[in-house]
Amino acid sequence: MAYALILEEGYVLKDGELVETQDVTKTVVKRGVIYSAIQKKVDVLQITEELKRAVRRGIQDLKSIIETGEFPSVRQPWSKCANCWYRRFCYP
Repeated sequence: MAYALILEEGYVLKDGELVETQDVTKTVVKRGVIYSAIQKKVDVLQITEELKRAVRRGIQDLKSIIETGEFPSVRQPWSKCANCWYRRFCYP
């Protein structure tokens, strides 16, 4: 999804090629493809406005963490985190 947003906001399709632009013309990405090398499988995803909004919210959340230096509060009980490598950051 993030790649789709990057393409939409910085590139246009001209003569079959993606070209970086500062122009107001906007490329609209309607679907994406994910290839799983392990499963040797291709999945086509429909890119909706709802998914784009979710990615933008996530980007804003990441910016907030970077700017404030504060991690979000932990929402899981300790028993779920007992074997998790990241618990040292969640439960300092």
